[in-house]
Amino acid sequence: MTLYAYLVVFPESVKTPAHWAVLITTENGKVGQEFQAIGSPFHGYNLEVKEEFDLSKEFKKHSCVFLGSLDDSWKSQLAGVAQSIAAPGISSTPLDPFAVRLSYRQRNYLSILFSLLEAELTFITTG
Repeated sequence: MTLYAYLVVFPESVKTPAHWAVLITTENGKVGQEFQAIGSPFHGYNLEVKEEFDLSKEFKKHSCVFLGSLDDSWKSQLAGVAQSIAAPGISSTPLDPFAVRLSYRQRNYLSILFSLLEAELTFITTG
C-alpha cells in the first residue's frame, strides 16, 4: 500500500496566525494520520498526533500541498520521528500573535519526511 503526504495549510486571518499540519493518508487523500504542534507562546508547544483525522470534516479554510508518496512500511516510524524533534519552547515575544514560533519544528519534521520520501523514491528508482 502507498501512503501520501500532504502539507495542510490554514492561512492567517486578521486575528489568527497561519497554521500548518502534516497529513499522511492512504488512497482517498482525506482521512489519515495528522501531525501538528499545539500550544501557546506563553506555555510552549507539544506534538499532537491524530490517528484518524478526517480532512473532509474540517470547516476552517485550508489548502493542501502534495509532498510525495512512500511505502506504508514507513507508517509506524513517522510518529517516532515527529516525537524526536524538540518542540518550540516559550516564545520571547508571546504577545505577538504572528511571531514565527512553530516553523523550526515543522521545518525539521518536513526535512526528515522529505528524506524518507527521497529514500523511498531512490529505492523505487534503483531497486
